[in-house]
Amino acid sequence: MSAAADVDVIIPVHTLARPVGRAAASALLGARARVRALVVCHDIDPVQVGRLVGDDPRIELLTHRDGIRSPAGPFNAGLAAVRAPYFAKLDSDDTLEPGALDAWLALARDRGAAVVMPRMLWPGAVPTPPLRPRVRPLLDPLADRLAYRTSTMGLFSSTLADRARATEGLRTGEDIAASLRLWFSGAPIAWAGAAPGYVVGLDGDERATAARPLSDVLAFVAAVVEDEDLRGLGARQRAAIVAKLVRVHLFGAIAAHPGEWTGEDRAELADATRAVCAFGDGADVLSVTDRRLLTLAARADSATAELLRTARRRRRRVHPANLLPARWRGWRRPDGAGRIDAAFVLALLKG
Repeated sequence: MSAAADVDVIIPVHTLARPVGRAAASALLGARARVRALVVCHDIDPVQVGRLVGDDPRIELLTHRDGIRSPAGPFNAGLAAVRAPYFAKLDSDDTLEPGALDAWLALARDRGAAVVMPRMLWPGAVPTPPLRPRVRPLLDPLADRLAYRTSTMGLFSSTLADRARATEGLRTGEDIAASLRLWFSGAPIAWAGAAPGYVVGLDGDERATAARPLSDVLAFVAAVVEDEDLRGLGARQRAAIVAKLVRVHLFGAIAAHPGEWTGEDRAELADATRAVCAFGDGADVLSVTDRRLLTLAARADSATAELLRTARRRRRRVHPANLLPARWRGWRRPDGAGRIDAAFVLALLKG
C-alpha cells in the first residue's frame, strides 16, 4: 500500500450487516486523486470485512477493539492512521456521489481551504447550515451559521486531525464538540455548493429511529462546555453555539423523549440546560416561545405539563411568538429568531 495518497477516507464499520463494500467503492471508483480507504473494523472480524470490501489495494483494514458501543473509538483510530494531506469520513452505510473527492480536493486547492463542506443528501433533509443567500468563496462561521452543521463529513486538512477527534464513550452526539471545534478553528472553510455531495444511507440496520435514554442524549453537553478550545472562543462565537445547542439538542431531546417524565429526567434536563446557558449568552436570539421553554427546562421543579405544552407550541413555526425574538437586539444577529427561520426556508427552496 502506497503512503502517497492525496486523501485518506476513514470508514468505521461496527457490524457486518452494513453495506461497507458499497461505501468503499463510492470513494474509490473513478477517483482521479490518489485515495486510500481506511476501513476500521470495530469489534468485528477484519477477515469477514475484507470479504465485503474486496481486494482493492487502495483499501487498508484496521482493527479496533474496545468493547464500547460508541462510534468515537473507531473513528479516532482511523484519524491516528491518516498519512495523506487530507482526510474524509464516510459512514459504512453512506456513499459519496461520483467525483465528490476530486471536486472537493480541487476546491480546497483552488481556494486555499483547510475544510471543504459538502451538501448532505437524503430524502426530506433540511439543508444545513442555513448559509447567507450569496455564498462567498470562504464561509464565515457566524454569518453562515456553521454551528448548525453537526457533522464532521467533508474534506479536511490533516493539520485539523486533533480538532476532529470524536468524544470517546458517547453513544450519540460524539461529533458535536468536534464539529464545533472545526468550524470555529479559524481554518479557511469552503462550501462545495453544486459539487457532488455526501449521500446519507437509510438502509443501515442500526439507523432505524429508536428512543434513547435522556442521559445518553444529553451526555455530549459536558464534552462541549468543558472543551478548552471552545471555552477559549469569543463571546459572540460561544453565544452562537449556545443558541444552536438549545434549539437543536436540548429542545430536540424534549420533543423526542418517550413516555412519562421522571424526576430524574427533569433533573438531568435542568442540569444540562444550566450548563449550556452558563457556557455563553445565547438567549438574545431565541424567540418568545423558546425563551419560555428554556426557562422551564432549566428548572427541575417546573410543571412537566407546561414544559411539554410549550415544546408543542414552538412547532407552530408561523406563530408570531415563534418568529419574534424575546429581546429585540437578537434580531441583529444572523441566528436571531425570524432571521434564521427565513434562512432555513431559503435553503430549502434552493435545495
